[in-house]
Amino acid sequence: MYKVPEISICMPVYNTKKYLNDRIKSIEEQTFQNYEVIIIDGFSTDGSWETICDYAKRDSRVKATQEPPKGIYDAFNKMVKKASGKYIYFATSDDTAKPGLLEELYTILDENTDCGIAQCALQIIGPNNELHPNGDSWEIRAGMKFLNEWLDKYHKRIAPYDCFIGLQFNTIYTSMTQILIRREIFDKCGYFSENYESFGDHHWHLKASLFYSCVYSPKRLATWRKHPEQASNPARKYEFRKNGERYKMAMNAIKSVKHLHLENFYKITKSILHKYYLVDALMLNTRGKRKREAYLQFAKHAFTDLDAIRFLWKNQESCSPLSISFQNIVKNELKNLDIDSPIEI
Repeated sequence: MYKVPEISICMPVYNTKKYLNDRIKSIEEQTFQNYEVIIIDGFSTDGSWETICDYAKRDSRVKATQEPPKGIYDAFNKMVKKASGKYIYFATSDDTAKPGLLEELYTILDENTDCGIAQCALQIIGPNNELHPNGDSWEIRAGMKFLNEWLDKYHKRIAPYDCFIGLQFNTIYTSMTQILIRREIFDKCGYFSENYESFGDHHWHLKASLFYSCVYSPKRLATWRKHPEQASNPARKYEFRKNGERYKMAMNAIKSVKHLHLENFYKITKSILHKYYLVDALMLNTRGKRKREAYLQFAKHAFTDLDAIRFLWKNQESCSPLSISFQNIVKNELKNLDIDSPIEI
């Protein structure tokens, strides 16, 4: 008798055979077993498809297809539309997970019905499953430094907390491998945009966290693998920020879902910090320049938001997201906006 799965595991694949067996093994070893696996392979040429077919033969829960590669966000969207589970988990094919990941995230999300996302702590690994050489670099990221004391505690972050933090510190959801998502979020907030290069998941995070709260487990159950084959272009990311595209992306995200919770939208946009990515673009364009040169650079890039310019001049020594002074500015803004602090559970 067919049993409707609670979780749909969505795995996009494109020439990741080197890591694919590790990923499949991490799914097979999950202690939570009421799931389906939806795989879209982008016509891999390295033997990945043959590995997937072997997997599908031994497990009837695996539904695998091949489609022309159009990027990871296109694959994410197609897999979510195929999903029948109540919850969505994105299992990127070059990463792994500890056996208890699905059970832990399912349990805390199922128990906290006021939340739409469950998150666990993250372990960064290298090509051969070795730990990151500089320790766990996840914890030294700006957003994680901001959460600091909460990283080792079960807690809830009530919307729009994560959205506001995401407008200053990139995103609190560093990897898709560390979150479980209620399927209904996609129906209300929409799918992943393909217009923002590698920031497509950040765009979606901002949309979802304006409206939906997050419950967090301090257990380090998800891994994010850093390796040479990753399709990441630091130079393009830098230009995306410098040209003000990240600011436009963030504004598009929160404006597109403001109808879901106008109060949260207005809370966030009352603060100058909702323009932080514009300030970030201004800083990148004015490095090493005098004020007059800097202003001309603003005009050249059409960065003419006077509030953002004034904020930059007033706080130019403390605008780095990693600086204690900027993190204190953010904390004060959260209080001023009556955005709730995390709640220990």
